[in-house]
Amino acid sequence: MKVLWLFAHPDRRSLNGALKTDGLRTLEAHGHQHQVSDLYAMKWNPVVDAADYADHDPADRLHVGAASERAYNGGAWAHYTAPPRHL
Repeated sequence: MKVLWLFAHPDRRSLNGALKTDGLRTLEAHGHQHQVSDLYAMKWNPVVDAADYADHDPADRLHVGAASERAYNGGAWAHYTAPPRHL
């Protein structure tokens, strides 16, 4: 089986980090393949605001979906420093 492990915690020493370590060890012991996406290592930011979109006029209502699509298509998407390599 192939498994994508999504890790989203700023401290690897946390309970989440321990669960990831143990879970990956168990997957390996059972012969499964895995890949880890560490969102904090990717500089993932879960907070969206108008400042993320350079072309947004603050006088206008922010439509996040449309603004994100324009930023992504224009190469100016602020939420990831690099595209996830597994996607």
